[in-house]
Amino acid sequence: DGGNTFANSTFVSFAGESLAGDNFSQELQDAGLGTPNQLLHTFDLNESFGGPIQRDKLWFWFSTRYNDVASEAPIFLNANAFNVNEWLYVPDTSSPAVAKGAQSNNSVRLTWQATPRNKFAGTFKADKWCNCPSQISATRALEASRDRRFPRLMQQHAEWTSPVTNRLLLEAVGMMLFERWGDMHLRASTGSITEAQAAIIPQLISVTEQSNNLTYRTRVNYNNTAVPSFTYRAAASYVTGTHAFKFGMNNTTGHLDENQYVLNGLSYRFNNGVPNQLTMRQNFRAQTNLDQDLGFYAQDRLTLDRLTVSLAARLDFFKTSFPDQTLGADPLGPNRNIQFPGSDNINWKDFTYRSGVAWDVFGTGRTAIKVGFNKYLLGQTLNALGRDPNPVLAMVTQVNRPWNDANRNFTPDCDILNLEANGECGVVSNRNFGSPAPAATFDPDLITGWNNRQSNWELSTSVAHELTRGIGVDVGYFRRAWANFRVTDNLAVTAADFTEFSMTAPSDPRLPGGGGNTLTGLYNVVPAKFGQVNDYNTLSGKIGDMTEVWNGMDFAVNARLQNGLTLQGGYSFGRTSFNDCEIVAQLPEMLTLTAANASGTPGGVNQLRSAAFCDRQEPWLSQFKMYGVYTVPTIDVQLSGTFRSTNGTDVAPGFVATNAYLAANSTLGRPLAGNRPNEVIGLIEPFAEYTDRRNELDIRLGKVLRFGRSRSVISLDVFNALNSNAQIQYSQAFASYQRPQEILNARLMKISYTLDF
Repeated sequence: DGGNTFANSTFVSFAGESLAGDNFSQELQDAGLGTPNQLLHTFDLNESFGGPIQRDKLWFWFSTRYNDVASEAPIFLNANAFNVNEWLYVPDTSSPAVAKGAQSNNSVRLTWQATPRNKFAGTFKADKWCNCPSQISATRALEASRDRRFPRLMQQHAEWTSPVTNRLLLEAVGMMLFERWGDMHLRASTGSITEAQAAIIPQLISVTEQSNNLTYRTRVNYNNTAVPSFTYRAAASYVTGTHAFKFGMNNTTGHLDENQYVLNGLSYRFNNGVPNQLTMRQNFRAQTNLDQDLGFYAQDRLTLDRLTVSLAARLDFFKTSFPDQTLGADPLGPNRNIQFPGSDNINWKDFTYRSGVAWDVFGTGRTAIKVGFNKYLLGQTLNALGRDPNPVLAMVTQVNRPWNDANRNFTPDCDILNLEANGECGVVSNRNFGSPAPAATFDPDLITGWNNRQSNWELSTSVAHELTRGIGVDVGYFRRAWANFRVTDNLAVTAADFTEFSMTAPSDPRLPGGGGNTLTGLYNVVPAKFGQVNDYNTLSGKIGDMTEVWNGMDFAVNARLQNGLTLQGGYSFGRTSFNDCEIVAQLPEMLTLTAANASGTPGGVNQLRSAAFCDRQEPWLSQFKMYGVYTVPTIDVQLSGTFRSTNGTDVAPGFVATNAYLAANSTLGRPLAGNRPNEVIGLIEPFAEYTDRRNELDIRLGKVLRFGRSRSVISLDVFNALNSNAQIQYSQAFASYQRPQEILNARLMKISYTLDF
């Protein structure tokens, strides 16, 4: 808020390539990692100052920040990039790709003490940043990356507080926020590509190579999005000797305006350099309105001798809708002219509550037992169900089709607008492509009504005990169970329209048990039903039982010793159990998973999963974290450090099973429906394989300098002091399975300076 004394706070830090170590071992090189990800430079400047405009009445506080960072990505530049006549990725081993980012923000806050019991404050903030280019990885070449831009982010905020009495406090806040952002196409202005290369982008067709899941040549789609919103809230707090009441409300309104665009409506899929599938995409623009995200709550904390009881209840009302919308012609839909009338969407009403009890066991304040039972709602924005039922988004604007490029001219020799099989092109995966017929409809019980929003119930118990002065321990158990899952039922088919089959996995020492096992519970739709899609989204409970439950424990220690040493740390472990057997038995179509659903780590692949894995459970996953800080009093030197040991993430290798392989190693007994050239099949049970465990030590050494009213600190930070090269990501495409794709950044030293007065 500022104050009656002018004050300043400055922070600046820098790290460069010369301050970084090297953890690119020969073992990683032999395993196939071409180049490591590593920092080139980072610079961060933060400046804040403020003080009185009118003493005891009006104050200001101004802040500004600028940050710039550049890193080498774990992939080389493509020697064939931006060449319309070259179709293969050829690494330029002398030039790693570089990702860059820059951010600036400025804010000013005014605070006015209008009367002794009425204070007003307002903030104006403007941000601008660009990660340009970004999303470069071992599976995405620079020319297929994006400019992640926030060209405009503005926030205007006003608040009022009034301590009416020593028992009653009133608060009110209003905020207007405007965000414009997008995953936009590469531009020469950022310096990552030239003007000539930028001009070629619309002529390029994106390619994804199945053998290593690499996307190159260009990106398939982009977006340019605007999100204006207005939020306000109010609360009243009333405290007595026994009770601490609080009542309040909050609401947010706004809309999401998204322009999803492609510069070329086609993209290709290759397997070992041979085309086998093409994807067709149409542009669209959609708007979704947030009519209300409204909540009312009441809570009380009741203190009775050694017992404290906390109770709270909340009513939530979440509503979205769609305005009138029009879609005009598109290169892959030249006759498209569709009008959608405005319609309502989500209209949820939910009641949730919180309850907790804390008991001071001996009345000494040193030992407490705590129990809580609470219900939480899934956070909802204008994504997922908030926007998916939009009639524009429910259209089929993307389809796949088999492609046999017999003459290897890398051009689909067919009538591309004819959705049936013709020439080199097979039938599309959904015959409703480009038509107003929705690809998906939504059960009213999924998007309206009382208590139908996805939620979770949490039970927690813990014991906290002070061992001695300044040293305490805390042990807790937690259980979380989720409810109201969304499932998708293709009404155009039934379970009887799928052929169940088994397949012998390839023998390979990289697989658990060496592979060669039989995968059962695989499904392929019968040829007569291929391309028939009428997806109906509904609540899981209407189809069958579906569960997701997490159980875990935390152990924590907090020590604040008299000599100034502070130590905090803890060990936690837990696991999640999933069961959707009753769902997939009736809806085999739900066994086709996106990469994000198949794997917990980037680099996953879309795949068909066996129904035999419908009842699955994570192993016990654990993490250990410790933090310590100490100031040497006589010389004013700060010493601190953190250590983290965390699990890796699960992986799911996808095997490209061709029709020839299936004919020899499966019971399918026919080619894949729709003349599809192959099916990517998940080979191992979920949670059977994880990336490396990560052990990271960060330390800081700082010298405090004092001059008059000023205090400054010169610090040296060392990140990843142990120089670990644990793998964060490796290939999950079977042909290159376990090839390293990303590791922890090497040891890095960063210099920083802080000045306060």
